Amino acid sequence: MLEENNNILNLIKVSDVDQFQRECIEISEKKAVEGGLLEETKTEAAKNIKDMFKAALGDSYTVKVDWADAKK
Repeated sequence: MLEENNNILNLIKVSDVDQFQRECIEISEKKAVEGGLLEETKTEAAKNIKDMFKAALGDSYTVKVDWADAKK
């Protein structure tokens, strides 16, 4: 919880926290992409989806996963 007061001991504002959180998210996303985490996650997700369909429907179907970029 953040308590926003007008005193000299508590100079933090909600907008400061919001900006800090946005910067942390941006840095984390960049590091995840650069470190290969995004590609690893896509590979694992596709494998899990294919395995799920294979378990439910057998080997008579082929599952193809196409990834789309998220819109910002």
